Amino acid sequence: MQFSNDSQTLLTLAEAYFHLGYSVIPLLGNLDPTRPKTPALPWSGFQSTRATLNDYEQWFSERHFGGLGIVTGRVSNLVVLDFDSETVFNAFKAQHPNLLETHTVRSAGRGLPHLYFKLPDQLHVDSQKGRGVDLLSDGRYVVAPPTLINGQAYRVTRGGQPHLLSERDIRRIQSFIKSCGVSQSAQPPIQTTAPILKANRHDLRTLYHHLCQHNGRNDALFRTSLFARDTGWQKAETLSELVELHSQRAASDGHPPETAAQRQHEAQRTIHSAFSRPTASPRQARQIANTGQLPNSVREALMQRKMTYAVRTLEGLLLAGMGSGRVFSTQQAEATLKGLD
Repeated sequence: MQFSNDSQTLLTLAEAYFHLGYSVIPLLGNLDPTRPKTPALPWSGFQSTRATLNDYEQWFSERHFGGLGIVTGRVSNLVVLDFDSETVFNAFKAQHPNLLETHTVRSAGRGLPHLYFKLPDQLHVDSQKGRGVDLLSDGRYVVAPPTLINGQAYRVTRGGQPHLLSERDIRRIQSFIKSCGVSQSAQPPIQTTAPILKANRHDLRTLYHHLCQHNGRNDALFRTSLFARDTGWQKAETLSELVELHSQRAASDGHPPETAAQRQHEAQRTIHSAFSRPTASPRQARQIANTGQLPNSVREALMQRKMTYAVRTLEGLLLAGMGSGRVFSTQQAEATLKGLD
């Protein structure tokens, strides 16, 4: 079944999913082709409470978000088998053909199936991940039709209601995933009281040179100094790192000639000024983090270097609540970002 991807169609499908009992979230979709599967707003609240029809009207008719996601797990009484490998899917099909008799969506890109299953009220299933297949339950979401990714749509290939899972079905699915060499995706709680991770020298230099190209040398130094301060640098070490860098940077055309001493003095004044500014309050910091976006200067610098993967990774972590001050492992980051598939 093929749908268009205009706002009215997205709204209609969102309302249909609502009446099926699903928790729907908006995705960026074609609003941002660099990260179309990313939620358009923080979505953790929708893992326990469904949005309203009025929310959908705002998301798709007024704000024109470009894609749909369905939150899996208890809130929707839905689990989804998401295949990333045709070989793994063929093995599952050979072993459990009856479990293919369910609502099925073909993903954009690889064109591999998402098998939808209804979760009975009395049963619980943890999300599980492995090579070539993920079981999406609590804490995850699935991209849903009619979302377009790079011009290709997610579409329903087998309609009807999802198959109602039995305890035996769940055991078979879990056993299959385990046979693929996977482990439970549950991770230890993420620490929330650790100190902010400090930017490194390369971060500062890269940001400074990028900002110089767009904002002028003095403004670039001021903004880089603010970034250094807010990511754990002391004023003395910022002076040591940036004064010489700034003094060696050629001035723009038309700038009056300066001696090296004048440039160094100018750099010192600018850095002192940046460090004298008040820092963001915790409330302001949370509000910034909840946008799920990197600062424009950082995002532009990464995009210019064709580091789209870095932008998507960092903004995905921000949307999941992993902002400044959080310490997490690679495994925890991978488990969190799997929800963006």
